[in-house]
Amino acid sequence: MPGIIGFWQHPGIGISTRLADFLLPHVDALQELLPLDPNNVGDDDYYVPKPTYLLDSPVHAQLRDRIVSLLKRAPAPAPPATSISAPPPLSAGDLLPPKLTPADVYLFPSGMAALYRLHTYLSAANDNEYKSVAFGSLFNSTLHILEDFGAGYEHFGRGDDSDLAALEHFLEAEAQHDRRIQALYVEFPSNPVLVCSPLARLRELADKYEFVLVIDDTVGSFCNVDVFSVADVVVTSLTKSFSGYADVLGGSLVLNPLAPAYRKLRPLLRNSFHNELFVEDAVALERNSRAYLQRSAILNRNAEAVVKFLQSKASSSTSTVSKVLYPTVCPTRDNYTPFMRAPTPDFTPGYGCLLSIEFDKKEDMIAFYEAMQVHMGPHLGAHLTLALPYNELMFGRSGSGTAETEARAESFGWSMRQVRVSVGLEDVDKLVERVAEAVKVADEGKRRRESARQ
Repeated sequence: MPGIIGFWQHPGIGISTRLADFLLPHVDALQELLPLDPNNVGDDDYYVPKPTYLLDSPVHAQLRDRIVSLLKRAPAPAPPATSISAPPPLSAGDLLPPKLTPADVYLFPSGMAALYRLHTYLSAANDNEYKSVAFGSLFNSTLHILEDFGAGYEHFGRGDDSDLAALEHFLEAEAQHDRRIQALYVEFPSNPVLVCSPLARLRELADKYEFVLVIDDTVGSFCNVDVFSVADVVVTSLTKSFSGYADVLGGSLVLNPLAPAYRKLRPLLRNSFHNELFVEDAVALERNSRAYLQRSAILNRNAEAVVKFLQSKASSSTSTVSKVLYPTVCPTRDNYTPFMRAPTPDFTPGYGCLLSIEFDKKEDMIAFYEAMQVHMGPHLGAHLTLALPYNELMFGRSGSGTAETEARAESFGWSMRQVRVSVGLEDVDKLVERVAEAVKVADEGKRRRESARQ
């Protein structure tokens, strides 16, 4: 059981709830198959057959079409000069650059499964010889996958200019020793500190050192950001705001046909990929995502309203709020703006549903969290607002971490004094009021401490 749970928790593959429910009536037909040599079995022996995987369906095709339409709608008006401009020829007869089609979209049973499968496909193709790179803060399970499978990874956890310089130094040193990396993984913006990494510079490095640039746009989301001008691969957790209702898992991996790595990745995915997304999960994703743009407009509005209120508190010396982490108020905002989609009559792009709040002291964070009248949980992009002391849970000593992991997290800016908030679809005034009440409780605690010291 511990092995099964660990494998489902990080790689995100396995039998979904809907698939388990579908199979349950047939549970009595299960047989244990012993892993024997298939060339040397007796009449009473069994061997493990090759898996058959799951059937594709028309609803899978609907999802791929929808994702393509979202990736093509309202592209960023002014992508950076370092963007992918001209693809390599795919064959001698190719005259026109290839266009994104549903055949370039691969669906998975979770966002983590998409990352895990891509990482293992690349590792197998490279005989587990090349390391990967994690740039900036990445979801905890992504780091586990890079650590537990393949040749390991190098982590540049802040994702800022100093890390960019360190990355360049590392890549140059690897090249001098005739080594390379197979892929660089970056979130845009990053979870949970909402840093927007310099994607244009990462694209330059990917071209120079010939690695695959994998961008996870889950936090920014299809509707707000267009990273196709720089990414070789775009990976998205469809579980989050694309679904929006926290009742189904799913993930997508999209190959960029204009990218340098496409010639290598297209046959790799074609030969390695098998459908693992159960049809009933696909049905739920398709149904939920019909209102994706309408919901996303509310999520953007609610998050910006909460951030505006919190930023007013962060600028006051009397408040316990010391910092707000969100693309609009972070130093890396200029890295986000070039990748914002163009506004259209039906949707104006924003900055997503996720934000983090940093407090003066850990006791202030605890007071705020306990007073926050919203649901508590590790999800994001749901219809209801969710809060979590994410860093404390993942890396803190009172969570699942150690003193060493906590210190390392703090060095990356992942403070144990932060609460991560994913806004929902609630009335915006009532939501801001709830946040204000929780801040008030934390501020009153600070005043009592200061009075006791006087």
